Amino acid sequence: MKKNKGFTLIELLAVIVILAVIALIAAPLIMNIISEAKKGAFLDSSYAIVTAAEQGYAKSLIKEIDAEETEYTFDNGVKALKNGNISLEYKGSNPNYGNLIINDEGNVSINFYSNGWCATKGYDADTITIRAVDAKEDCVPDVVAPVITLETSDIMLTTNDTSYIEPGYSVVDDTDGDITSNVIITNNINYGEVGEYYITYTISDSAGNSTVVTRKVIVELYEPTLKVEAYNSYSYKPFLYGPIKKQQIESINFSTTNIVPSGVLNSWDVSEKGDGSVMAWYKDANSDGLYEVTIGGDGKVYANSDSSYLFMKLDALQTIDFTNFDTSNVINMTGMFNYTIKLVSLDLSSFNTSNVTNMSSMFSNMTSLTSIDLSSFNTSNVTQMAYMFMGSSSLTTINLSSFITSNTTYMAQMFSNTNVSIIDFRQATFDLATGTGGDLIFYRMASGATIYTKNATTKSWLESKLQYNGITGTVIIAS
Repeated sequence: MKKNKGFTLIELLAVIVILAVIALIAAPLIMNIISEAKKGAFLDSSYAIVTAAEQGYAKSLIKEIDAEETEYTFDNGVKALKNGNISLEYKGSNPNYGNLIINDEGNVSINFYSNGWCATKGYDADTITIRAVDAKEDCVPDVVAPVITLETSDIMLTTNDTSYIEPGYSVVDDTDGDITSNVIITNNINYGEVGEYYITYTISDSAGNSTVVTRKVIVELYEPTLKVEAYNSYSYKPFLYGPIKKQQIESINFSTTNIVPSGVLNSWDVSEKGDGSVMAWYKDANSDGLYEVTIGGDGKVYANSDSSYLFMKLDALQTIDFTNFDTSNVINMTGMFNYTIKLVSLDLSSFNTSNVTNMSSMFSNMTSLTSIDLSSFNTSNVTQMAYMFMGSSSLTTINLSSFITSNTTYMAQMFSNTNVSIIDFRQATFDLATGTGGDLIFYRMASGATIYTKNATTKSWLESKLQYNGITGTVIIAS
């Protein structure tokens, strides 16, 4: 007969170790299950008490009792009415510590503590927030609103845009942590209308604390703007980075559409943004190898703020029509027509120069120019006028009656190497620019001119500059 043997000492020790390992693994899981069960029971109980408080307020209304703000306190599991007249009746256990307030509009706030758990709810919250705390003193109502951080401030759009790119935002709450994904975003943007609009970011934490921030959106008029022309002193270089050379252009005009017509030789994008909002095209109507260039934008073409050297070295250019060309945004007109040697007449009466600060060399070396209309020029912000007409030897009469030089600090050689016989300053606000730039205004100007000015003071100042530059035979008439 076979005998049953018991565990050996080694086997018994192995079983004990295995059981110990199982206990180590299982114990935290069991404890967590127990803790979660207590948490769930505490949360259910808290909701039940809140519901009872809301029902108590409703009963007061039904009984036509003038409900007062009511507060109940809980101390070591005992409920007590602190003040008010709204009843609070429910079945179930009380929280260990805390309080409940029913305001006169029937909204309920709670602050309950039991067995390491804290349950809170604000008046405007729909849910109860529950979290673990070390002691009842740590169980305080969450009254801190979430913080929304916007990555940037304003957004700039134009009337041509149909949407915006969100620059980014983040939200952190002292209790709930990162709640960025809960943000509600609204806006009142009218993309087709110039104006200021707002994007609104709204967030609420689990305690009902809310934060609202706004981001301004500025919608500006869409302005199809010409690109900046590169400075170059060679006429064989491309015009506005296009397929034709500067020396091949005999005329330029501006169109109210960027739609390239059929029958042209070629076209290219000349917009600042490279989005086709401004297009250029050309043809050769008289088959002479010189081209008639049209630059078109939707409504008009806006000159770039930096329009320096824009029409420089257009050797064959004979006509240029500035209808539909807007210069209101231009700041720099340095060398704009420099060395455009075949233009005889230049009508700039449509130019808006109110923002221009630099007109240095703007009309220098235009050797065929005999007529120029500057009647609309506003030079009140211009600081640089040096070499403005230098070398334009065919120009005999210059009407500068609209010029204001109160901010002009540099006027050196403004009329150098010219044969001007009449300069009209009669209506100009000539505020007597000082310094070397003013002293050299008539440097190398031909003698024999007649200068008209508005008063004796300006006449005396101009005479001193003529003398400084050694110019003789020039008459200044104050009238």
